[in-house]
Amino acid sequence: MKKDISNNAGFWIRFLAIWLDFLLIYAILKFLFYSLLFSSIYVYFNFQFAFFILLIVYSAVSIAFKGQTAGKWLLNIKVYNTNAESLSFIRSVFRESIAKIFSSLFLFFGFLWIGFTSEKRGWHDYLAGSTVKKEASPVKRAFVWRAVAILSFMVLSGSYLAEIIPGIYHSWKMEIPTTRLDLPFLHRSASKLTEVSKIKQDTVFTSWIKKNSQNPENYLVGIAAHHKVTLLGEMHDKKDNLIFFNNVIPYLYFKSGVRCIGMEVMPACMNERIKKLVNNRQYDEKLAIEIARSQPWRGWGDKEYWNVLKTVWVLNKSLPVNAPKMRLVGLDGDWEGPDIGLLNIGGDKKGPTPFTEKFKIFPAIKALLIAINREGIMANNIEHEMINKGDKGVVLVGFAHTMPQLGRPIIQDHKVVAVKERMGMLLGRKYNDDIFQIELFQPLDAEVEDKAHPPLIQHFVETVINKSAAGAVGFSIKNSPFEFIRDSYSEYFEFYPSVCYGDVAKGLIYLKPLNKMKSCTWTEDYISNEMYMKYKPFYQLIAKQKFNNAKEVNEYFKKKYAE
Repeated sequence: MKKDISNNAGFWIRFLAIWLDFLLIYAILKFLFYSLLFSSIYVYFNFQFAFFILLIVYSAVSIAFKGQTAGKWLLNIKVYNTNAESLSFIRSVFRESIAKIFSSLFLFFGFLWIGFTSEKRGWHDYLAGSTVKKEASPVKRAFVWRAVAILSFMVLSGSYLAEIIPGIYHSWKMEIPTTRLDLPFLHRSASKLTEVSKIKQDTVFTSWIKKNSQNPENYLVGIAAHHKVTLLGEMHDKKDNLIFFNNVIPYLYFKSGVRCIGMEVMPACMNERIKKLVNNRQYDEKLAIEIARSQPWRGWGDKEYWNVLKTVWVLNKSLPVNAPKMRLVGLDGDWEGPDIGLLNIGGDKKGPTPFTEKFKIFPAIKALLIAINREGIMANNIEHEMINKGDKGVVLVGFAHTMPQLGRPIIQDHKVVAVKERMGMLLGRKYNDDIFQIELFQPLDAEVEDKAHPPLIQHFVETVINKSAAGAVGFSIKNSPFEFIRDSYSEYFEFYPSVCYGDVAKGLIYLKPLNKMKSCTWTEDYISNEMYMKYKPFYQLIAKQKFNNAKEVNEYFKKKYAE
């Protein structure tokens, strides 16, 4: 006897029903999270795993006893077995757990199958022997809730895409085709270059430093005065670099005409709040820490970075009423690093994470899409905030992002066949001499771990400057004796035999020997109770130890930074 399938519910009505269930569970978990927070019960709350478990339990129990969840009830559909009878408890549990997990495999194709079969059944329906039918009930209720489901899905999914697509689109606009390997140094003869390991006499270098270097402030001020954008490539977490940067900001405003400071450590989505902060009549400490905590890795508690907020506020407050203000902008995208870190993508060296953290895959998709396009996103934000607005700018960003000639090599058969450009190259090749890049002195070893052949260029440069007795200095590398030196044991040079120091950095600011540079100071109470509840396993992964509260996390970082 042929079963009647004319009343079976189709893909879209079932999708809208489960969407309403998602909204219900999301609201319950959000309410629970903030209830715990406001009740001072600070426990780790794995939202994604809790959502998964609650969805299974809620759906299995609802279908076992009522044949429908709240979403299905609102849209007048109900789950039956193939004989149009109520589904048993065991089958309900199986359907909502194992069977639906199976349907989720292969990009949720088991659910999409509902739309491709005349019986309108998904893989989980076939496995559990179930079918979903339309119920005969008042149309008004179903129509209203169908409209609510459609509208809420469009709004929420639209806002989600709006957070991702514009940044990626503008990132792609900044990119240069990677199929062609067209880099100036590829046409250079290696005979023009000198390995630092083979330099026996450094008197030419020391003499040149004595005659041509400037103090770091004057050098940066002079460079910034003659370029639209100056990229300061830093080694993160070094207090001396940040003290220098904070001190030089007023000089950049008055002597160089700089009107915009950009920082990697802040996401661009905070720029309106940053603008409000640096132009307020009173400095808002609460807003400042809110901005600091928005940093994508949710762990950048280095006080000296966030002192820049106050430095710019003090400068703006001192200016005449009609004078243009110094703008401070974030450059990064809006993404959450802990979601990526806890997935162990690519094999995280910090160690394994609990299985329950793998459920962060869904929020991590957004983070990954933004993170892999960071170079273009930051380059586009610099273009938008500085070049397009006609404001001279200085940008503080990790050194690896700044190199105007070098990008990530794409290697096939041990040969570089193409290059994936980083931020500095994207800007440099589009705007040429309008962009200038300066290295804040640091090791140029990247991730090379060859202890038998440690990189030598850092030691050479440091030795030469110290011999010159010039102290803290700044100078341009082009047309200097340093331009054509190289170090094959440094990752920045090893992939390209014809790369020299002048390709890696256009300018250099040396403040003091690296072994005398201090780490930043940890911001008091930077990790909030809310951050602890959200990211506890990530902090434990970094520290390789257990934490019981936010205070312990802050104490760990405070101690680590003081070492």
